[in-house]
Amino acid sequence: MIGIHSGPIVAERDGLKVLDCQLCGYAHLDPLPDATAVDRYYADDDREYSMASACTWMQSQNVAHRRGLWATRYRFERDLIMAESPLLDVGAGLGHFVAWWNANVGMAYGLEPSATARRSAASPLVVSLADLPATFRTLRFCLVLEHLHDPVRVLKEYVQLLQPGGRVVVIVPNEFNPLQQRLRTRLGNWFVDPRHLNYFTPVSLRRLLQCVGLTVKTEAVTFPTELWRLCGCNSERSGGWCHWLRLQSETIIGPRLFRWYQYLYNRYGWGREIIMVAVNE
Repeated sequence: MIGIHSGPIVAERDGLKVLDCQLCGYAHLDPLPDATAVDRYYADDDREYSMASACTWMQSQNVAHRRGLWATRYRFERDLIMAESPLLDVGAGLGHFVAWWNANVGMAYGLEPSATARRSAASPLVVSLADLPATFRTLRFCLVLEHLHDPVRVLKEYVQLLQPGGRVVVIVPNEFNPLQQRLRTRLGNWFVDPRHLNYFTPVSLRRLLQCVGLTVKTEAVTFPTELWRLCGCNSERSGGWCHWLRLQSETIIGPRLFRWYQYLYNRYGWGREIIMVAVNE
């Protein structure tokens, strides 16, 4: 955005500052890194998807999806979106959601900038819009907007691909929620990360979607993982165990478990990730 980025600093860590920006309407790093450097980071095979930790994460994700442990979450999203195809998953990662949608709902396509991720993907992914249909009924941005240099510009570009009445589902970390704020007194600002340029709350995410001409229809959340940290599970090993326990619980109980997450969100503002569905009216 053109103008002066101003507002209070709401979090700091390792020399990084997060500004609650009055110009943008959401919090972001201050100063923002160069846009070209950001794009190059996510397209570079030697970065995000090829580090040792990322390789371990990819293996874990592949195992979880082979066992069907993400099916409950995807069924919940399908019902939330109201299952309209064709769907475009922007920043599709390893393509597991695209593969699930194609197998269970209808036609889906995935865009992914990283060549490493595309080579390892569970479903064919592309890097260019030129290889895709002209319009879509549904756009999905899962854990993407927090990484973008200018999320408003990117959303406006993609909304042009959306058919009238089409839907956009956006999933971002729920920052500064009450559980996270409580943990900050113990752990500091661990969530501030150079890879996360933007830090959204439900209010600022709604404002962003309205800014690009969308009408928010539905809000939901994922499990409030900060509860694990409050119980002392702060190591990578214990966090991994808790993650698998959550997936197993969702698999056994089914999508109705998300009703409990919704209750905690409505009553207390808890939830690790915000899921918003907006309509192009």
